[in-house]
Amino acid sequence: NGQAVGPDKIAWHLDDEFSQLGSARNAVRFSERRTRIAHIDTGYYAAHATVPQYINHLVEANFVDGYKKQTNAQDPDNKRFLLDNSGHGTGTLGILAGGAFPAANGVSIGGAPDAEVVPLRVADTVVLLKTSAFASALDYAVDIQCDVATMSMGGLPSKAWRESIDRAYLAGLCLVAAAGNNFNGMPTRHIVYPARFGRVIAACGVMAN
Repeated sequence: NGQAVGPDKIAWHLDDEFSQLGSARNAVRFSERRTRIAHIDTGYYAAHATVPQYINHLVEANFVDGYKKQTNAQDPDNKRFLLDNSGHGTGTLGILAGGAFPAANGVSIGGAPDAEVVPLRVADTVVLLKTSAFASALDYAVDIQCDVATMSMGGLPSKAWRESIDRAYLAGLCLVAAAGNNFNGMPTRHIVYPARFGRVIAACGVMAN
């Protein structure tokens, strides 16, 4: 019902005073064909309690190191280096379309739990220093006719990114990306790419003075 539940307010993020996610999703009813959302991130933990109900395992894909493998966008949780962000994709996937979470008294915790979600794994970290994986994933999202693509990542822009975003925009795909976080002005106070491109919706990040 969009209200916070439980003594510890497990689903507080759905409340009107925080995000209005609960009210927004109550105003929209999904049906077949469901809105298809490409979730571009670090992958996901398949056994996690918040995995969406309508996750599409048949077309999920892995683009890390230029490699694509159908039906395997799972996060290997390999902790390969200091800036490894294993688990990040599981968190953002839960916010996007997380299903009924037992600790939340059966309330679906995601903003759009009835949407179809296609996980696309592109990196082990949210700071993208290489450009090929994101460009390939976005092109793939267009090819499989996604309606929306979302990513909570950012990095160095490139011609490949620009071309993929232009192709996605002209195909009618709505792309939403993280504006970027900063802590005391670091690493930057500017909107990061790809959110900085004019054809991308920049989602507000966490800012700190």
